[in-house]
Amino acid sequence: MTTLKEVFKTRPGRLSGMELGHARNMPEMKSMEDELTQRGKHKRWPGFLAQEAGRWPELLDIDVGSIIAAAWNKHGELRKYADRSRYKPGETVKLSLVDHSIRSKHEPHIDFLIGDIKQCELRFDVDVTLSIKGLELRIRDGRIRSILVGSCQAGGEVALHGYRLAKERSRPIEIGPEIDLGDGIAIV
Repeated sequence: MTTLKEVFKTRPGRLSGMELGHARNMPEMKSMEDELTQRGKHKRWPGFLAQEAGRWPELLDIDVGSIIAAAWNKHGELRKYADRSRYKPGETVKLSLVDHSIRSKHEPHIDFLIGDIKQCELRFDVDVTLSIKGLELRIRDGRIRSILVGSCQAGGEVALHGYRLAKERSRPIEIGPEIDLGDGIAIV
């Protein structure tokens, strides 16, 4: 399973001084720092923010195969494969798709709490494009069960409230000769 974490070649680590400064200057972060100052706990805030914000690559554990399947699922052409009167239970259908690109946007975030109350969040904008060639879906019982991909290139960027943290130009990624989706993704 290839994830967006591998596409962007990221590892957890502290934010750079510039990135941390950008995060600390966001209004919601300033508000959090003010709240901690009132509670007498502001001295630990910069280190804590740097440590937690540095965990952003963990938010990229998003399976590329699931992104691909979800994008196709939105395509009306696939709905006919969910028709039980046309396709018998247990029958596997192979569907070849033309070469194409998928653009996917995600907004993972890290919540900051005081007690059990959410005070603010660091929201990351992930924009990725997958260019796919030589692709085949295996559909059974109204679900996409696996994907066979000839080749795939991925690129995009990750930003923190508009400040770019990572950028990857289109490059080949290995997502395996077949992506097994287990119980599959229902065609809706």
